[in-house]
Amino acid sequence: MRLMSDGQWLAPPPSIHDYRFLQKLGPFDIAGHDSVRIVFAFGIGEGLAGLRANMEWANLLFQHSIDPAFGYRWLGPSAPQSPIFHLDPGDRQVRITWDSAAENAADPATGEYDFEGYRLWRKTGANGSWTLMLESDLIDDIGLNTGLIHEFLDTDVANGFQYYYVVTAYDRGNPAAGIESFESGRSGATNVEPGLKVGTQGEAQSGIHVVPNPFVLASPEGFGFAPTNENPALERILFVNLPANASATVTIFSLTGDEIIKLRKADPASRTVDWDLITKSRQKVVAGVYMYVVESDAPGFKDFIGKFMVVR
Repeated sequence: MRLMSDGQWLAPPPSIHDYRFLQKLGPFDIAGHDSVRIVFAFGIGEGLAGLRANMEWANLLFQHSIDPAFGYRWLGPSAPQSPIFHLDPGDRQVRITWDSAAENAADPATGEYDFEGYRLWRKTGANGSWTLMLESDLIDDIGLNTGLIHEFLDTDVANGFQYYYVVTAYDRGNPAAGIESFESGRSGATNVEPGLKVGTQGEAQSGIHVVPNPFVLASPEGFGFAPTNENPALERILFVNLPANASATVTIFSLTGDEIIKLRKADPASRTVDWDLITKSRQKVVAGVYMYVVESDAPGFKDFIGKFMVVR
């Protein structure tokens, strides 16, 4: 193929790696002050069959993108909508329930009702890793064929620890067209704490509290933290819901008034301070009930006093 510009033939490309090409459109009869919308797609595929399949999808996307209200939206295959779920914590348990709206929604690109199932994910602490707790799908010729459920009781939890949950929905995809299954995201995760906190009325009002409370040596280790040389046993508690965008200190006292340690919030934007249960004299804290005082320069913040328990 030879290229032309301004009526003159251009010299051949200097290299086979020169990927210039000629794009031709028209002819069009366009009236003065009028316009024509031109839409085209670039396609690539494995062999001619792959190229044709991909271009068919490009055409499908274009056909489904035309909307009288929105113009061209270019909708592609997408995951089902994220289920709305509710967490109900109890004594060493969390009940998770979710709605069924995703089962009755069509894929915006294909128009097909391709919902296939749900997945329930959980992690311990904000920095933990997601674990698949449950997969529930339609009884058909795809997947596990467990049948759909909309409720799960998680009894593998410990009181006072923060657990994050999210319920996702996924479709069956279209293997014949090379379209994989799509799953909704986990950005809507919600945290909860099983059991009852040992705290004060002030804690319930302000939201500041200790996790886990009480701390029990046999509680699940890690809590989303990585081991360190100073704390290889991963024993750690959190002071949560501290004032955001402000400095804060947490001073821990024994019931006799002795200062155990003073902790400072390193990141002003954070709302959490953690403690490895090591005193300022570098000794492990003993079992008992402890008081703590939160001080902050946040506007309008008043010193807060709470308590927690350590059981060994």
